[in-house]
Amino acid sequence: MSPATITAADMRRLLAEGRARPLLAGHFPVPVELDERWWHVPDTGGEAGDFVPAPAELAATFAQLAARRRAADAAVARAERGSTP
Repeated sequence: MSPATITAADMRRLLAEGRARPLLAGHFPVPVELDERWWHVPDTGGEAGDFVPAPAELAATFAQLAARRRAADAAVARAERGSTP
């Protein structure tokens, strides 16, 4: 069972350990996927706020954005391979 909240410090640790995946690397706080569930800091949380599970509609949006990011990353990688001798 997942906790109801995850502190910012704990989420940073999970990210550093590679157990969680950020929607955008190098940014914090940012939506994070952990154990097939999306977590986020609500608008009122601020940088030190706790992460909470994203509601279904918001989680679906995060999943779509993550898929688009992966596709863009793959396209960039292909282009870079094609431009190198």
